[in-house]
Amino acid sequence: MNEISVQSATQLNKILSFLTQEDKQKIPADMIRILEKKADTQIDTKINKISDIDEENILPETRKYLAYIFLNYLATEEEKKEYSIILKNNERQYQNYLKKKFNPENIFISKQKNIKNESIEEKQNLPVVSKKNIFQWIWEKLKRIGRKKI
Repeated sequence: MNEISVQSATQLNKILSFLTQEDKQKIPADMIRILEKKADTQIDTKINKISDIDEENILPETRKYLAYIFLNYLATEEEKKEYSIILKNNERQYQNYLKKKFNPENIFISKQKNIKNESIEEKQNLPVVSKKNIFQWIWEKLKRIGRKKI
């Protein structure tokens, strides 16, 4: 909690000010003290007490700490179970996404396709070089020398 940014501490302090006194007492006094020390009163947070927290412009860091406070101090046992199920599902979806994106079996396959496509593009973009045999090359040289002497 000591590593929290000033903006996040200010936002958390503002959100926690909306809690009832009974709910505030559930949160450790040390944590509230740290938030109050880190919070900057000159920063305007513009958090509305009435609107849903998802509609507010809150930093991701603030959301992380708010979730931690809710899960550990404010949630009932049923809410903790629901929340832990949601977190597990989110983690599972994220791991599946990472597995698809960084699958070791597919990494080399896609790179090979890219290499083939690049080599085809390189072949198409190469300049045309006409091949001359040695006799044509000598004849061209002789012509150039003959022109210079005249």
